[in-house]
Amino acid sequence: MPYEDDEKNEEDEFDLTGVLKGRMLDLSFDYVLIVEWLFERDERTGSALRDWLQGKVPAGKVEYAQCRSRAELEVRLDRARNEVSVRGVPIVHIEAHGEKPHAGQAPAGFVGPDGNGGSEFLGWERLGDVLRPLNIAARFNLLVVGAACYGEGLMLGVRGGEPMPFVAVVGYTDTVSSLSLRHSLVELYRALLLNKAELGAAVDDADRQRHFPEDALLRPTSMTVLLAESFVQGIAISIRKLRRQLSAKAGHVDGSQDLDPTLPLEARQMLRAELEHAWSMMWIQKEIPENARRFAIDADRLFEMAIEYADAL
Repeated sequence: MPYEDDEKNEEDEFDLTGVLKGRMLDLSFDYVLIVEWLFERDERTGSALRDWLQGKVPAGKVEYAQCRSRAELEVRLDRARNEVSVRGVPIVHIEAHGEKPHAGQAPAGFVGPDGNGGSEFLGWERLGDVLRPLNIAARFNLLVVGAACYGEGLMLGVRGGEPMPFVAVVGYTDTVSSLSLRHSLVELYRALLLNKAELGAAVDDADRQRHFPEDALLRPTSMTVLLAESFVQGIAISIRKLRRQLSAKAGHVDGSQDLDPTLPLEARQMLRAELEHAWSMMWIQKEIPENARRFAIDADRLFEMAIEYADAL
C-alpha cells in the first residue's frame, strides 16, 4: 500500500524517506460533492458523474451542485463548510474549465459563466482562500479531485503563512477517454466512500478500471510531501544568503572565494525554529492537536536535507 513518502512523480527531487516517517495519508470522508461550473454550451459532465455513481455508492453519498457563477460556486463551498458538523466531510470534485495557459504553463485558475451571459475567472489563490475554511472545519481531511491541469494548478492555491486549503489533490496525468473517466472515477469514489480505502490504494483500484490501457493514470498528490519539498528549497535559499553574508563579513566581497559551508549555531537554531513554527502554523497543530501526529515531520532530517541542497546549488 502506498505511503506518503511514495506518492511521488518523476519531477520529485528529494528522498523524503524518514522525514515524513513512512505514514500513510490518513484521510476520512463522508460524501462526494460534485460542483459543476460550466457554460450552457458545455456537456454536463458533473451531472453525468452523479448519474454514473447512482447505485454504485450508498444512497446519500453523492451531492451535485450546478453553479451558474463564481459567486454561486463560492457560496456552495461555504455551505459545505457550515454543514460539516451535520453532513460530514466532503470530497470536493470540481467540474470546470481551466484557464487557457501560455505554452508550457499550467492554467492560472478556472474560467466559468458569470450568470449574465459572460465569463469570469477564479484564480488558484482565491479558490484556496475559499477551500481553507472548509478544510479547517473538516479538521484537515479535505481532498480535491479534478482533471490533469487542475491537479497541477490547484497546488498554487497554497499561501505561505496560511493554513493549508486541502490535504491532497487527485488528477489525471494527461488526457483520458470518457469511458476510462467514468470507470475510474466510479471506482475511486466507491473505494473511498464504501470501502474506506486509503487514498493511494483507492487510486490504484481506480487505475485498474481504465477502459483503454493507453489512457492517463490518476495521480494522488500529498500536500504534506509538496510542502516538505518547498521547505527544503526555501531553507536552502536562506542558508545560501546567510553564507554569502558571513563570507562578505570575512572579506570575500568579490565572490572569488568559496562560500563557507558552516553556519553558526545561533543561525542554525534560528532557521530550525522558523521551520518548526511555519510547519505547525500551516497544519494548525496547536489548534487541532491530532494534526501534530498526523502531519509530524523529522525537523532535524529536513533541515539537514536543506543544508545538503544548499551545498548542491
